[in-house]
Amino acid sequence: MIEIVFRRLFISTFFIVLNISAFSHLMPYRQYTVKDGLPSSNIYSITQDSTGFIWLGTDNGLCRFDGYEFLKIDEVGEGIYGYISTIAFDVNENSIVIGTGFDGIFEYKINKNEIVKIIHEPPHLT
Repeated sequence: MIEIVFRRLFISTFFIVLNISAFSHLMPYRQYTVKDGLPSSNIYSITQDSTGFIWLGTDNGLCRFDGYEFLKIDEVGEGIYGYISTIAFDVNENSIVIGTGFDGIFEYKINKNEIVKIIHEPPHLT
């Protein structure tokens, strides 16, 4: 009888320890909102540059996150307005390539803080 109790106790303890160790790798996270400085709660594209900044394409423009706060990239050069569907970091140019749904394709030159329009109009589907 005592052997059965110890066996059950051992098995129960084993599964408790196994269960705890299975979930111990989960990292804590923080959810950011517009109250924290995001230009919008709708994020369509995310990339990271070579210095570690996170770049977000939203339906209210482009922003950069440094791990503490958000910086909205407002009208610099040829301004980007509204919906950004795609962003990608260009390692060779140290720039962010920005695809918009309606205004064409832009390049944000990080070192110069300058936005240049690459393609003026998106192709029209016929």
